[in-house]
Amino acid sequence: MKIKNIILENEQLKKQVASLEAQLARKQYVLDGVKSNLRKVTDERNELLGENMKRIEESNRLYGELQDIKHLSVWEFANLYCNEEEHAEAGHALAKDLLGR
Repeated sequence: MKIKNIILENEQLKKQVASLEAQLARKQYVLDGVKSNLRKVTDERNELLGENMKRIEESNRLYGELQDIKHLSVWEFANLYCNEEEHAEAGHALAKDLLGR
């Protein structure tokens, strides 16, 4: 009788172990999927952060350039940002304006 009970308990334990192993396998499958998705999201986030950093750096560069331009005289600005043709056109426009034409 004792042996029969031990055998029955052993069979029940085997079923419980098999059930727990199946649950563990399902949970591991889900966990692997979550890890894979997390890797993809992390890669996307890093890519977006890189793009945003480039935009921020460009914005900072342009802001610095704007601040520099604000402190230039008209002549310094013209010398830095205008070519000879633009200088000539501006001179002619100024002359016409001064002459009232």
